[in-house]
Order: sequence, then C-alpha cells, then structure tokens
Amino acid sequence: MSMGRGCAESPLRCSSQSTRRRWCHSATFGGRSRSCLRCRTRTSSASSPTEALPWKTSKAAREWPVSRGVAVGLQLARALRYCHDEFMPGYRLLHRDIKPDNIGCFADGRIVLADFGLCKLWKVDSAASDDERRKLTGLTGSLRYMAPEVALQEPYNHKAEVFSFTSLLYHFLSHQKPFSWMTPDTFLADACRNGKRPLLSGKWPGDVQALMAAGWSSDSRARPEFAKVVVALEEAIGRPQSLAEVLERSKAPSSRSSAQ
Repeated sequence: MSMGRGCAESPLRCSSQSTRRRWCHSATFGGRSRSCLRCRTRTSSASSPTEALPWKTSKAAREWPVSRGVAVGLQLARALRYCHDEFMPGYRLLHRDIKPDNIGCFADGRIVLADFGLCKLWKVDSAASDDERRKLTGLTGSLRYMAPEVALQEPYNHKAEVFSFTSLLYHFLSHQKPFSWMTPDTFLADACRNGKRPLLSGKWPGDVQALMAAGWSSDSRARPEFAKVVVALEEAIGRPQSLAEVLERSKAPSSRSSAQ
C-alpha cells in the first residue's frame, strides 16, 4: 500500500470505535500541497488544518522552553502510537523518516508528522514475538535520526522509530542536532557500534531523561512502545486529559526562559 507524501496528526480521542473514521485532506506544508492522514470523530467540530510551517524554519520553535518541547513531543508520540497501533487492524504503519524536516507546526500549537513517502506497512504476525525483526531496506531515513540497526542495514522492527523519536525529542529540548559532532563514519562507529549518545541535561525532568535513555537503547527490545512513551510524557507534564489540554500547556511564551 502506497501512502505517497502525507501527514499524520495526533489523533483526537473517540468515544467509541463505531464513530471513528480515517480520512484524507489537503494541507500546505513547506509551500507544497500534501495529503494528511488523520483520525477523528464524525461529530468533531475541529477544522481541518490548511497550512503548516516546517518546524526547522520556525523561529518560535527554536526558542521553545523545555516544557513546550515535552508537550510537542507528546503530540508526536500520540501520532506515532496511532500509526503503530491504531491505523489498520493487524498492521503497523512505519513512517521510516522521522526528522525535523517532516514536522510541521500550526499557529494554534498543533503539529503534524509529514511525508510518508518511505512508509511501510508491517503485517503483525500473531504467532511471532512482538520483538521480531525483519530484513527491510537499510539506510532508510536521515542518518542522524536513524536507529543503529537501520544505519547498519540489519533487520529491524517498529522499535527503530522509538530511537528516531528520541533523537527528535532531544532536538526539541536542547535546540541542538543529535550527534552533531559526528561525521557519518564516526556515527556508524561510535553511535551505532559503540553506543555513544548525546549527554542529557540534568535540568530536564528526570522521568523524561529516563525515557530518552531507554529510547536510545542499542537493544531495540529495551525501547518502550509508543503507548508507554505517551504515558510517560503525560505524567511528565501532569497527565493531561485531552489534546486540547496538551495544546494549552504547550503555548508557553517563546520569550520565557527555561533551563536547558
């Protein structure tokens, strides 16, 4: 199944399975029109997003305090949980190119995960372990956000996306590219083979640091599922009850300073 180039937005919670549907619409992202994949209720009054500013070009995003970085990370984790666990019964949708270029920001605080050009439908085998790894195309995505097993062209599974998410969360919080001091060769040698990781700030919430350490594990089996990532980030910002609350919490003034 080819998704083409599209976006996944953090899904709105639905009261029942029967009221949920999948639909596509057009959005402008980075000056180009792309289709977006969302999950929402038929009765929802939320308007469709029409234009997103690429995260990497947003001046406000480059000044986010830690609190907003965590809240935005939660939105992204919810979108990836939807792709992995809810998109289609019996399948996971692997994005396979999680990076700043593919994150869009709307004026109201929402974000979207864009560009599904490299996505892969993964059929879940009920007879196999959930940690089963398969031989998929290696070196898929952007190197500095790539899980070691992908960069080394080894078999991998959906947990590779948890590693990529962790690298992006680090970028959200630190305002620095992960592994920025490494060349491609040293990334493969030091990060992928020897397990070197960027230092986490001791001023970040302790539970967020623990989550990131697990998400960056060299052993994919030790990385949490996105369902657990969502819970951990909800707890880190006070367990919000809805996407609306996440957005409200994330609207911290860009001028407010926060220790990195």
